[in-house]
Amino acid sequence: MPNNEDELAVYLQSNHQRHFKIVGYGHSWAGLYIPNDHGGNMGETVVLHHLSGITQFLSKQYCFPSSSLKVEEMTEVEVLVGTSFAELHKQLEGRGLALSWQSGGIQGLTIGGAISVGFHGSQLSSSSISSVVGSLTLFDTHGQQHILNEDSKLMFAARLGLGVCGVITRATLPIEPQFYLRRRRWIEPNTFLFFSQKLSTFKSIYDRFHYYVHPHSYSTWPMVWESATLQECVDEKKPCRTAMNQWEDEREIEYGKDGLPLIMRWDNCCDVSYKAYTHAIDMEAQPLWNGEWFLSLSDHEEADTVLTILELFRNIACQYEPNNKPDIDLWLHVRYMRGDRIYLHPCYGWEHCTGFELALVAKGMKDPLPSEERWYRYFHPFENYFKSKGGRPHWAKDHTIDPDYISRSGLPVSRFLEQCEFLNIENLQGYHKQL
Repeated sequence: MPNNEDELAVYLQSNHQRHFKIVGYGHSWAGLYIPNDHGGNMGETVVLHHLSGITQFLSKQYCFPSSSLKVEEMTEVEVLVGTSFAELHKQLEGRGLALSWQSGGIQGLTIGGAISVGFHGSQLSSSSISSVVGSLTLFDTHGQQHILNEDSKLMFAARLGLGVCGVITRATLPIEPQFYLRRRRWIEPNTFLFFSQKLSTFKSIYDRFHYYVHPHSYSTWPMVWESATLQECVDEKKPCRTAMNQWEDEREIEYGKDGLPLIMRWDNCCDVSYKAYTHAIDMEAQPLWNGEWFLSLSDHEEADTVLTILELFRNIACQYEPNNKPDIDLWLHVRYMRGDRIYLHPCYGWEHCTGFELALVAKGMKDPLPSEERWYRYFHPFENYFKSKGGRPHWAKDHTIDPDYISRSGLPVSRFLEQCEFLNIENLQGYHKQL
């Protein structure tokens, strides 16, 4: 756990024998942070939590030809990658600023870990955090520092490098004046009506929109965020709360032993930007399995995909569940991103894409993680369906893929490896086979 970049450089300069991996928050289901050299030998884990905090703000100056007026506006923040989103949001709020990119709901993740795996929320006009990074400072495996900007070809690899494309220590992210959001969640009891009449309308109205589907009850739960003002939020008197603090949802026991699971606990509220899209610092209070796959689809194809998955789950339930209904603790989460040119971005080469995230949660808050048998009963058929359609996985979530499939899916893995090999002379050995 180096205290600064100098100590990290010394470690890298002296470590030319053992395999190592960088760990962020350790939230990944895929074990990307486990330092295994694929020969059964465990290496070292490097933790960058001491590299934390804002280092500088970057500004642009605007001149008005008709007068001598000059306006300077802060447009980017440079942050050390051990900083969590929760810490960064608070520091920015203290200056009246906010991230221009609206993140996903888990705020305990480190900036470096999130960039490395493509952390995303759901926004039709935007993509993952990897896509909005302006510049990166990183070190190669010999401890040499490199500063990359948007013009560097290496950025297309390093911005979603899975921890094998150099060691990131700093990143610049876009910022803007603080703003407010109103969050709304409701139930659509008729899933067929939702897809046939409402889905396209919601996507045309709301930029930040996603929805959950509960296969057991065949209900759909849309969620939207819309712009608000400070005064509107004050008047509504409904500040946003994290999932653990939403005691009302504990009463919804028709959806589970302890009511709605944590992944579903989003209250209707109005608050400052990051509080409106914060779901939790982590999800450790209720164990769960999850995996996510992406496809580029029209609205009609998206509807067909969800209905096909629901039918698939019903067929599984007829074989294994006593009531012939899918597991009550199974949830499907659907959200959106724009495409990108980052080599390992799951939406690479597509104009836009839809993410289908499957989760199986513990029966209750104090219950153990569901068994592998229960999870893979649903997840393997779910995953096989997306493989049959040429889908791509979220790297940091559960998946079972092989090198041949990755190549067939259209991701330019060879270009990724060529760029990263420049930074990882020793550390990339063995990853050609894995990737």
